[in-house]
Amino acid sequence: MNKIFLSAIAIFLLALGHSNAQLLQDSHGDPCVNCVPSGWTISAYQPSISNIKYLGGNTSAGTTWNPAILPPPTFEACLDPLANGFLTIMANYLGAAVAQTTISNLTPGRKYKIHYNVISLRVGNLGFGTQAKLGLVSGGSGINVTKFQPGGGPGFGNVSTWIPQVLEFTATGTTAVVAFSGEGGQLTGYLGLDIGHSAISACDAGLSQVALIQPINKGTNKCPEATVNLNDFVVAGTPPCPSCVVVWQQSQYHSEPLNLTDAHIAAAGDGQYFAFWYDKHNSCFNTDLSTSLVTVQISDCPDLSPSLDINAIVVTEASKDFVVNLFENSGVPTSGAVTFRINKVGGFKITYPTVSGVSDVFQGGTPNQNSNWTFSENASYITASSTTPIPAKGKAVVGFTIKPNEGVTPGTGQNIKATLIGKTGGDKDSRNNAIVTSISTN
Repeated sequence: MNKIFLSAIAIFLLALGHSNAQLLQDSHGDPCVNCVPSGWTISAYQPSISNIKYLGGNTSAGTTWNPAILPPPTFEACLDPLANGFLTIMANYLGAAVAQTTISNLTPGRKYKIHYNVISLRVGNLGFGTQAKLGLVSGGSGINVTKFQPGGGPGFGNVSTWIPQVLEFTATGTTAVVAFSGEGGQLTGYLGLDIGHSAISACDAGLSQVALIQPINKGTNKCPEATVNLNDFVVAGTPPCPSCVVVWQQSQYHSEPLNLTDAHIAAAGDGQYFAFWYDKHNSCFNTDLSTSLVTVQISDCPDLSPSLDINAIVVTEASKDFVVNLFENSGVPTSGAVTFRINKVGGFKITYPTVSGVSDVFQGGTPNQNSNWTFSENASYITASSTTPIPAKGKAVVGFTIKPNEGVTPGTGQNIKATLIGKTGGDKDSRNNAIVTSISTN
């Protein structure tokens, strides 16, 4: 009894799953002439169901495929490729046969993908079909055109070879009608369609564009970085689905192999970049045409270098002034605080005024800008941070005083080192961030 009950539940759940799935009839059936697979209808001329050897399965003269072809990719291995067939249409310059079927259980506004294969065929020494078309007649819009020529080539599939294709569309109703048609040349050719079971899948990437932080037309770097992270321009929020992620491309028309790498996204240079929602589970995008655009324009960053000026490197018992000069070399003003530090040296005491004045350096003195700086100390360093920017091609001057400690041995020598903290003020080059000057007592 329990086994019967469990079996009943299994059947019910299976039926429920099928009732919620999108239903698209496969394009297979018993070979025949002027016929279509179950669930399909004839819209024009005379389609057939053909096997891998004969048009319509008809073994009479003039119906053999030339050259021979392989079974459709979705055929199960256990199927007899001669006893089972695929939808085939005739095509020439006057027109082509057309067959169509209805897809059911769609959700309006949701995106879908149909996975299928097409082939260009000929019988005897007639022509090949030149174009295979699969498109929506109602319930959505979209058409895929596959072009063929012998040997293939850029933009063309090879004849007598199954070519995999994907048709994407957004449902406008609960059902949609899809039609198979094509084109041919002066000599009549044929086209085959292979749609297997479970050929349609839903896309959960939604239809909305990726929301970007305003204004979206321009993105620039924050010095000292010479690149930008594109994801910094995306408005934080919940993605359309758990498997959905933002991907970036340099074309507004999506193409799956062209997604930028994580490394490129994190360090993007000059250029235009378009954002898409991408459903990783179903391998699909939110839109064919992205308007989520960031135009990146990388700006140059300041380059700072220090120098140290003192009237004499021999320090007597009297105190002696020195200044640290901070030069901007790139023609770009600094951004944010500029910070440097002076190492404390044994045998000497270094002090500093907290207001601007004139340091006794060079004849007539050198004005300093100490009022524009804040100072702090620890056991090893005196640290100074600017409160105003250093202008492009300009400089800042910070004054200090040094004096030997009492009892220091004459001839004692030390090095005063001024070091800019890396990337401070947007500094782009840390290779020129230190200056060392030697001093000694008399």
